[in-house]
Amino acid sequence: LIDLAGGLKYYGEMGDNIVKPNLGMDYIATKGNIHDPNFKIGGNPEYAKTLLAQAKTACPDAYDRATNPAKGLKYYRPDTADNKKSAVIVEAALTKAGIVIETVYKPSGSYNANLTEYKSQTDFLASGWAPDWANASTVIPEMWGDGCCNYTKNEDTPEYAPFSAKIKKALVELDRKKQAKLWHELSQYGMDQYWYIRTVFSKDQLTWGSKIGGFQEWKIMSTPIYNDLYIKK
Repeated sequence: LIDLAGGLKYYGEMGDNIVKPNLGMDYIATKGNIHDPNFKIGGNPEYAKTLLAQAKTACPDAYDRATNPAKGLKYYRPDTADNKKSAVIVEAALTKAGIVIETVYKPSGSYNANLTEYKSQTDFLASGWAPDWANASTVIPEMWGDGCCNYTKNEDTPEYAPFSAKIKKALVELDRKKQAKLWHELSQYGMDQYWYIRTVFSKDQLTWGSKIGGFQEWKIMSTPIYNDLYIKK
């Protein structure tokens, strides 16, 4: 998928955290996930089959739904040409592992506005996120906690209660170094649960014409500061 979108140089690379590296002290390289020796960027269907074999006993209902051709898992995605190209790759990879997946395309113009509704209808959905300022308080509580944009269903799991309690602790911690350490612990915990998969540290390239003045990049969001822009005479 990264190659399809332009490769490591232009698109980005696999991420090991939902907190991205340019948030500085709040980012930590987590363990496991993409650092697991069994992880291969091109896929590892044989290892995936061993995990499915374990799931057959550990969670038989989920196993049946994921592998039964009459059932299968659903993946909601925006209806775009690029998503339809990448879906071919995703579906082929999951099929090799023995997982049944159905991609369901939703109108791209209203996709993000309906994610809360879609969350209760599908097993997987796609979204993106950028922090509002340089603190993981704008990422972890929003995407994994009680904030605006948690689409994971993690609140239905027993692992959520201690996680949510630690988020509340981090939000009121005034010592910045202690707070960063709490974000590190929360990042590792969330990634260990695989509450988000296929995390990508993506790249953006911004260009502007010679008659645009006042351009400054807001690095956290990787966008221009729009209020400062003007047209040169």
